[in-house]
Amino acid sequence: MLEEGGALFKNRLMWVGLAIAAGMNLMNGLHLLYPNLPGSGGAFLDLGAMVRSRPWSAIGYTPVAVFPFAVGMSFFIPLDLSFSLWFFYLVTKLSRVAGDVAGFTANPRFPYPIEQSAGAWIGLVIVALWASRFALKDQFRRAMMGDKRTASDVLAPRTAVMGLIFGTMLLITMGRMVGVPPLVSAIFLILVYAIGVGMARIRAELGPPSHDFLSDPVLMMTAVAGSSGIRMPALTVLMLANSLNRAYRAHPMPSMLEGFVMFFRRGLSARRLLFGIVLAVIVGTISSAWAHFYFCYKYGAAVWGEQAQCRWFYDRLAGWGANPRGPDGAGITAMLTGGAVTFGLMALRFRLPWCPLHPAGYALSLSPWNATWYSTSVLVGWLIKLIIMRYGGLRLYRIALPFFMGLVLGDLMMGAIWSLLGITLKMHMFRFLN
Repeated sequence: MLEEGGALFKNRLMWVGLAIAAGMNLMNGLHLLYPNLPGSGGAFLDLGAMVRSRPWSAIGYTPVAVFPFAVGMSFFIPLDLSFSLWFFYLVTKLSRVAGDVAGFTANPRFPYPIEQSAGAWIGLVIVALWASRFALKDQFRRAMMGDKRTASDVLAPRTAVMGLIFGTMLLITMGRMVGVPPLVSAIFLILVYAIGVGMARIRAELGPPSHDFLSDPVLMMTAVAGSSGIRMPALTVLMLANSLNRAYRAHPMPSMLEGFVMFFRRGLSARRLLFGIVLAVIVGTISSAWAHFYFCYKYGAAVWGEQAQCRWFYDRLAGWGANPRGPDGAGITAMLTGGAVTFGLMALRFRLPWCPLHPAGYALSLSPWNATWYSTSVLVGWLIKLIIMRYGGLRLYRIALPFFMGLVLGDLMMGAIWSLLGITLKMHMFRFLN
């Protein structure tokens, strides 16, 4: 898309893919408005609701749906990652079945995928930092020497390092002013930074269709120290940051890095994009706060929006206050297991480069939401790419690339059109991720 001359938009296969994806989305939208018209799928087929007999009923909510944009994006990611995504997702479901056979039916958390994902993500961050140790050392050396900004730098090294240090100290100071001990703030911020680095690294290197992370820093801290190990004023303040920490599906760091890469490739000044980001933060903060209060007063805060997501962290906080608990031994074990599996897969790939199991795929597959809805699409994309690469080689793969880019563009474009129509006409329209 960044090539001069717009070669992608002159490719017929791209337009074929776009027409197919947009057409499917259009049919589903019209089917919602006019039920007599046929649709093209678009709804989840829940295998968990269809399987009634034990132990297979233990798989729980298992939707099967194929989204054109996810199939298209899966075509661009490495085969080992796409294989690992759906393979480890299947392993997690089979683990639930095995748990039911073993008598773990009374424990709805088994096999602790959220806690496993926490250990897996932290393991990925440790591996990423170790692999980047020489580059990081060079950046700190340049910061200490006061080297000037180069063409590949958004900020001068010293400015970036000083911003990180002073920004962190400011946040710790603010936390102390509202009742959060400095050590608790420091651990919280380290975990926040680590998750951001891990997600940015995976997006930059592998590009999965989506990602989320439900074991946020507060949950990890309370699992290790127990809710009784952190004072309630500190927990209250940290839980108020839930809007920043819940799920991380829209983490800004990967998107910002992708924007900087686009600017660099087109020879544009990254400083201009940085100015735009800062301006967007200011305008977005003010406008979103105004919009939130406006709609709360207009429609009533008690009924407007997704109330479950607004209340769940307050309910959790109230539970911690009413029933303080010590360290979660099972949760800690699951986190250590996730980290051990990640390190084990990295070692296995180091010894056996052909190994199809990717540690990032393991971490992404443990998501109780995103991996649930796109695993089938990833499986389809993986299978198509495998067949093309095996029987058509690199030449056919390159020929097919525009078609799958068209699937992504068509699905997202039509989805955006339905959203705009819903806002403009004040009507419920088709949501292609339903």
